[in-house]
Amino acid sequence: MNNIYSDYKRIDGETDQQFEIRCYKQKLMYNDITWVQLARILNEELGLNHTESRYRKKCYSITLTDTEEHDEITIAENQLKNLLMEIKKEKIKLADERTQNNALIRRMAREDTIREIAREYAQVMCDKKILNHTPITINKDSSKIGILMLSDWHYGLQIENVFNTYNENVFISRINRLKDEVTRIIKENKLEYLHVVNLSDLIAGRIHLSIRLQSRCDVISQTMMVSETLAELLNYFSCLCTVYYHDVLDNHSRLEPRKEDSLDLESLVRIIPWYLKERLKDNQDIIFDKECLSTDIATFKVFNFNVAALHGHKDKPSKVVDNVTNMLGSKHDLILTAHRHHFAAEEEHNCIRVSNGCLLGVDDYAENLRLLSKPSQTFIISTPDSVCKEIHRIDLM
Repeated sequence: MNNIYSDYKRIDGETDQQFEIRCYKQKLMYNDITWVQLARILNEELGLNHTESRYRKKCYSITLTDTEEHDEITIAENQLKNLLMEIKKEKIKLADERTQNNALIRRMAREDTIREIAREYAQVMCDKKILNHTPITINKDSSKIGILMLSDWHYGLQIENVFNTYNENVFISRINRLKDEVTRIIKENKLEYLHVVNLSDLIAGRIHLSIRLQSRCDVISQTMMVSETLAELLNYFSCLCTVYYHDVLDNHSRLEPRKEDSLDLESLVRIIPWYLKERLKDNQDIIFDKECLSTDIATFKVFNFNVAALHGHKDKPSKVVDNVTNMLGSKHDLILTAHRHHFAAEEEHNCIRVSNGCLLGVDDYAENLRLLSKPSQTFIISTPDSVCKEIHRIDLM
């Protein structure tokens, strides 16, 4: 018993309160003495005369208070943890917003740079070469409207194989032939209106290593060359009839080789309409689509027919009609596509899909896949009773 009592002796330097609380904890932990015995020890040591009931109640009161304080500390700790978590969340949100803002700033800077390049080059070309606009008088037939599909010029590539030769000189030759054939069709049909639909991929770009190896000039030079070529074509056709111009985004003109790293609107193809609008701003016979390049799908009307145009790199041919209908929420009578490098015409759900050929012709990629086709572009004649009254496949080789 003496050994047990020795555990309830005051330790040197221990205050009355510390001694009392330690005795309580000892009693509760081991229950080695009775409350009467503990009361006698505390009374002797503290010089008091309390009953065991007084000490027992005080013990449980102190224990309860400690528990409440512990609970309060636990609650405070949890609140602090939650606060720190919220602070971390806000920091991440701010970081994400900063990243998005920086990306937007970069895109706007790139866009401003590209737009400035287009305008400056157009102004330089206006000083060097004047585009004469002298209307040619021909009899007009308002019952017909022409649609010229342009795509897949891939200017800048140099091809030399058993099926095809393509370089800058061949490009110019094929453009001149296209110009002559379109002029003939316009005059023969006495067209008053012509829709020129640029389905894009006019430059070779830099998206694949093989393309970069086959290219003979940089992408900016490619873009400027096709922009000026297109400006001259539009100017010439506008001497024969009123020209409406439309265009869409493509895949070869993107700034980043990896499509995963590229945004749709970060594309060199956007230089072309900016260039054309600056270069042809004094030509009242050329009307630019207000929604030009705001999306990868252009839409317009020919008579009472709805026409949609897209490059075609995002859709399988068999899915184009359904995809465009579902995406735009409206039915179309004619859908124009490109990208596949060969002419095709199909009808599905009372909608005609026309796929344009390419100006390039057979390149190394197509040759390796045994995909042969002659270089061509497409001209469609529409009438009030038929959106595709005639389809002219213009061979350019």
